[in-house]
Amino acid sequence: MIANWAREWEEKVASRLEQITREPGGCRPWDVEAVRRTKALPVYSDLSGFIVLSLTGELLFYDTESEAIRPLDDPLWKRVALVSLVEKYPEFRQILPSPPPEAIACEGCSGSGRAMNGRVLCGGCGGFGWIEEKQDAA
Repeated sequence: MIANWAREWEEKVASRLEQITREPGGCRPWDVEAVRRTKALPVYSDLSGFIVLSLTGELLFYDTESEAIRPLDDPLWKRVALVSLVEKYPEFRQILPSPPPEAIACEGCSGSGRAMNGRVLCGGCGGFGWIEEKQDAA
């Protein structure tokens, strides 16, 4: 579950889900299909499937090939999901964590959160632009 999850966020997810369900023509067809199959908000997608956000604040991975839905456990992908959530649905901006005091700028993106001339999220920090110093030692 997202660390600072609150009822307010649940209501925003529900509102977005209702909007996608009610007006599917304004969304990408694969997002509409992800909502239909998962009952969760599509946050990120690639060839392997979708990361979706449930009403309870859980980030899930929906594998479109096997149709399996499982919790998203990888910390880097959770970061990617949060940044993607905010980029796709700006009303969730406050959900992004602030860098802790021990955070340092990500060397992979020089703190921008982006790679490949801004086209993709950085694989070092997941788009945050910072990492916790202890991660660097791992």
